[in-house]
Amino acid sequence: MRVLQGGVATSGSAGRRWRRGDADQHHLIDPRPGHPAESPWQQVTVSGATCLGADVAAKAAFLLGDGGPAWLERHGMPGRFVAWSGEIVETAGWPSASEAAATCT
Repeated sequence: MRVLQGGVATSGSAGRRWRRGDADQHHLIDPRPGHPAESPWQQVTVSGATCLGADVAAKAAFLLGDGGPAWLERHGMPGRFVAWSGEIVETAGWPSASEAAATCT
């Protein structure tokens, strides 16, 4: 995908992981209980008006778990969610593979 204006950001917990005792840890903290978030998503990528806006939205959508795609839809932000199972969920406005390939030629 080629970005002509705005920004794209990805947030997830696959890269920054470690173990503390018996528990897996990562850097995305759910502010409600104050510990690493439990999310069905391995990573979330969002397109926004700015890089900062996209980054904040990607983190929020990750932390919202199953509610992340609907939250992005309500805010009119295209997003791509990759689940730990390998399933991919894309919100409205996210380019399909054929659209993305056409913009890169």
